[in-house]
Amino acid sequence: MNETYINLAPAIQDKYYITHPGPWAGHIPFAYWIVSVIKPKIIVELGTYKGNSYFNFCHAVQKNYLKTKTYAIDTWNGDVQSGFYGENIFSLVNQYNNENFSGFSTLIRSTFDDALGKFEDGSIDLLHIDGLHTYESVKNDFTKWLPKMSSSGVVLLHDIAVYTGNFGVWKFFEDLKRKYPTFWFNHSNGLGVVMVGSDVNPDLYSLVSSLENNGSWKEATAAFSNLGKFCELESQKIGEGYNKNLENTMEYKNSTVELLRGALTVQKNFSLARKELEGFKNHINHLQREIGRQDSELHQKMIHINNLNQHIENINGILSQKDADINIYKTSTSWKFSAPLRGAGIFIRKLKTFSSLISRGKVKLIKKILNEKINPISSRKEPKQEMENLFSIMVIATPHTLYVANLIASSLTSLGFDVGVQTEMPKDFTSRLYFVVCAQMFQNLPPADRRICVQLEQTTMSRWFTEKYIDVLNASLAVIEYTNSGIKFLDGMGISYPKVYYAQIGALPDYINYVKNHGIQLSSEEKEYDVLFYGDANNIRRNKILEAVGKNFNVKVVSNLFGADLYREILKARVCLNIHYYEDSALESTRVFEALSLGIPVVSEVSNDQGDYDFSQYGESISFVDLGDCDAIVSSIQEMISKEVTVDPSANRNSGGEFHFYISRIMLALGFIDFRRFYSQSNRTKIDSNKIVLSMPETFERHAFAKKRQNGEIFCFSGLRATPGWVGAAYSFKYLAKKLLESDCEFVLIHEDDAVFSDVTADEIFEFAIRIYREKCQWDVFSAFISDLHPDAKVSSIFEFDKMECALIDKMVGMVCNVYSRKSLEIIAQWDEKNLDIESNTIDRYLENIEDLKIVTTFPFLVGHNDMANSSMWGVKNYSMRGMINKSQDLLFEKMWFKKIQNVVDNDDGIINK
Repeated sequence: MNETYINLAPAIQDKYYITHPGPWAGHIPFAYWIVSVIKPKIIVELGTYKGNSYFNFCHAVQKNYLKTKTYAIDTWNGDVQSGFYGENIFSLVNQYNNENFSGFSTLIRSTFDDALGKFEDGSIDLLHIDGLHTYESVKNDFTKWLPKMSSSGVVLLHDIAVYTGNFGVWKFFEDLKRKYPTFWFNHSNGLGVVMVGSDVNPDLYSLVSSLENNGSWKEATAAFSNLGKFCELESQKIGEGYNKNLENTMEYKNSTVELLRGALTVQKNFSLARKELEGFKNHINHLQREIGRQDSELHQKMIHINNLNQHIENINGILSQKDADINIYKTSTSWKFSAPLRGAGIFIRKLKTFSSLISRGKVKLIKKILNEKINPISSRKEPKQEMENLFSIMVIATPHTLYVANLIASSLTSLGFDVGVQTEMPKDFTSRLYFVVCAQMFQNLPPADRRICVQLEQTTMSRWFTEKYIDVLNASLAVIEYTNSGIKFLDGMGISYPKVYYAQIGALPDYINYVKNHGIQLSSEEKEYDVLFYGDANNIRRNKILEAVGKNFNVKVVSNLFGADLYREILKARVCLNIHYYEDSALESTRVFEALSLGIPVVSEVSNDQGDYDFSQYGESISFVDLGDCDAIVSSIQEMISKEVTVDPSANRNSGGEFHFYISRIMLALGFIDFRRFYSQSNRTKIDSNKIVLSMPETFERHAFAKKRQNGEIFCFSGLRATPGWVGAAYSFKYLAKKLLESDCEFVLIHEDDAVFSDVTADEIFEFAIRIYREKCQWDVFSAFISDLHPDAKVSSIFEFDKMECALIDKMVGMVCNVYSRKSLEIIAQWDEKNLDIESNTIDRYLENIEDLKIVTTFPFLVGHNDMANSSMWGVKNYSMRGMINKSQDLLFEKMWFKKIQNVVDNDDGIINK
């Protein structure tokens, strides 16, 4: 049986607009639901009378914060079926509309046909027809207004279950059922729902496609009918001039309590069935996860075997080469002539050995040695093979990228690795791991499984991205890209997450002493030049700028100069000038940070990706000017020289700390370091923001969206990575919790980059949560979105705050958007990274299992979830979780609703408040 889970939450409201007579009152909950689901841009109602239907559409628009325009069309004179009435009805309707909905609601007093010209074709998303109910009249209304319906249009027809007199809506609806997708309700005179558009909301349409066999939908129709009965009862009460004396009040209250007791019994039976079903589902999920775990283990073992085979092949190659070299020596003339001398030498050494052993009385050892010489095969043990520098790391770079190589080596050394840097490819690959900077420049490369390629080519010019280079990158263990635009470019080439890692180029603090410690002697040179430009000057736009600068300053241009020679020239300049080769080039960050690391200020042209870097800490030591603006460049250089601007060492330390974070993040993700070593290096970074968005730069679409929403108060944290992905997510939360506790944080909002803020901002959610904490309930976690509410979660209280319905619960699953107190941060900081049990130790399940945790959430949730984003944790589209999320919200509503019922049953001093 197909089941479609629908979220009934929008149908439940604390207060409805209800009048008498009430044939439509039973459909009021559905009115709220359908407006929430399809979110129409234009609603039109034909036949409004006192507004039982129309004003609830309007209230639903307000409740869902929609930008919908609504129109009520009626003569407000009556008709032959409903009877005619006076002017007082319109006066009341008009007054209520002006007081509550004047910003988006319009009353049009005319016939339906006369109002047609006021609407464009294809403009109406929701049309409600409730005028004269003869077959001919309703057919005329539907036919004439059909062209006005949009591609997502839905038409509602009232009174489809009235078969008396000359009512003919039921007959016309039978005609429509043969032509359009439909569903219907039989209570409150019946309501037909007709999908006339070609692009109707899939949540709505899914109810039609499986109508006959959909148990959940049948339960939903019963739910709408039962909810509607309360509205009908209220309408009847109004119509009968309800007498509020004690006897009637008690009778109504008692009947309500009995109804609620019956509802509780149904709920308990339903909960038992739900738990049994959940048990089966959990067992199936457990088996599926176990299969996945075993597949993952098998996959890892196969990778390990392949790595060992590759390792063996490399060793065999080395041994073969050594054997060949030995054979060459042995067959050489010099080897043959020197044989007698070698023999004599061996004899003398052995004679000395035996003499020493005899003098010490080691007779048994002499016998053993002689026995091994007689029986060499049986007595000899195989030598243990060891690989030279097995755990060392080598960084290989071209001369012009030595700065980046040194930057990487410095970071890896801080992590505790033995690191070497060289500009030539070694003959034998005996190191454990290789970082290759600009791999396209080398003919021979280290083995792919031990190779990390550092991609520095400008993606604005794709000449280097040959098929061979793309294959090299794809085959490598990992690819490091230093720009956000480069990550997007590589994705278009088929090289994407999880292969790609982002590492933003930064400064190398105290670079002069660093190179001194590696054998390069630099000194504070006397300033010989005002300006230094280094790079390829064979370029029209660069020449034009250099010519203009040269008219005002002593300019030195160098090219094909690297390492110590280049650094000595840089140190002779007062200012370094950075000019783009192409106007749309990315920032030449290696050149900029190389100069800043040596303490030389920089003037540079602006770039599209300049915002990716935080240059604010450098103050006046870096200046950006418009592209090709020679006057501005000259002016900036003059100002720097006249002020004798220097580079603040703390700015280089902060920038270097950022780069070190990314290299450490890569080594953590690839399993070369554990979380403890990673965190031990985090003293270079500080997090003190109370609003954080968690985003991985490698998932560039989500990251760009997060950065776009970022403001000065929201810190964008590059999420940590691991395999499996849920471990990386937990790493991120543990890291943030520890850093925030270090900065004495009391409250923090953390949201993932697929959170959708439709009606409220992160700032507003944070302030709302803090006010609840201080004025109403001291929660541990305030959750703006719960993706998977536990079936055993308990609602201990329900309260209203700022017109939002809130619930205090004891379990939660979902890290999409939460506000955490210091207590919950302390709990998260204790997450055990060595426990890889996916059933209990994903970060949200870990929190769910904490006893006595106090969680406050709202109904409905304050944020949504981006269905179309890819889940970086589970490797699927978020929309695959839609069913789970809808069930979670429905379950929360159910638990809150029955908590209210329980309160009424347990305390019969009153009935449910509206």
